[in-house]
Amino acid sequence: MKQTQLFMKFIIIIFSVILIISSCSKNNGDKTEILNPKLNLIVNTKWKFNSIKSYSIKDTTTYYGSLFILNNDSLIIKPVNSKTGELIDTTIIWSFDISDTGFVIKSKHPDIPDSIITQTGLIELFWFSKQNILKINDLYFTTADKKANVQLPDSLYEKIIEFEIGGYKIGDFIRRDLVVITDVSNWYSPPREEGHLKNDENVKLTIIGDSIIVSIEREEIPNYDIDDIIKVISEKTGIDPKYSSPDTMKSTNWDHVSESYDWGGSSKEYDISLRRFKTIINDNSSEMDKLMILTSGVGWGDWYLEIESSFIEGIINSVYFSNVDKPRAKSQYIK
Repeated sequence: MKQTQLFMKFIIIIFSVILIISSCSKNNGDKTEILNPKLNLIVNTKWKFNSIKSYSIKDTTTYYGSLFILNNDSLIIKPVNSKTGELIDTTIIWSFDISDTGFVIKSKHPDIPDSIITQTGLIELFWFSKQNILKINDLYFTTADKKANVQLPDSLYEKIIEFEIGGYKIGDFIRRDLVVITDVSNWYSPPREEGHLKNDENVKLTIIGDSIIVSIEREEIPNYDIDDIIKVISEKTGIDPKYSSPDTMKSTNWDHVSESYDWGGSSKEYDISLRRFKTIINDNSSEMDKLMILTSGVGWGDWYLEIESSFIEGIINSVYFSNVDKPRAKSQYIK
């Protein structure tokens, strides 16, 4: 009788374990549903990244880059024809194993037969502009199917640090009637326009795609205000700035002195600099040079703060320009 009771207890325990396991995962054919919602989203979503760009010299346009498609356990790469801009017939397929924190890519060695190259790295998931963004190395993948853009709890996303200057942040849209455009750089892809706010010339912006802010600069910052700026940036980034003491750069007619605090190269998200300059007379300065320097002001100028983010700009390009064959050229004088 005791043996029968023990056997029944054992069966109940085993059955309970099976129920727990069954409640944690469901079989869909041979595929097991993943419990972690972040990993489930990453693995069961088709992702794409278009790195195809072009540059023109005289009448010749050259294309470069590839279309990347991540689907289940495969990373598919479709190179572009450098002359036509069309995808070529060749397709490269790499094995892609992924977890909620990292990936393993396996590909054939191009020179050694029967040899496999293994690459590992981290992945990061972001929620940006109401879309899921998957960052793999420096590639920013968006979902191939916009219906798959289901927002997860905030705790499952990597945090994007934001800085606001003059009421605007990098990644914000701004109406063109609020900006005075002063310069255009068409050699960027997409082209960049530089300008300042109409109501505040000390807030300078760089925008792409007509209205998306990719860098912000604030000029005319008094020396007594920089301690607070340094504290805010350091607290948000968790990084202390690199201080460069006054350094003199000699030139023919006068010398330049600069002093700066830099967060560039330390923060993965931003390149931030806080700088000031002064011009001083040297032995070669002519009377005209001296007059010009005295007129512009002797001593240190005010500080200026510049914030750029190749990280956020990479996301912006992927979200808004990955399907644009060739972004339109810009001019501050004509549209």
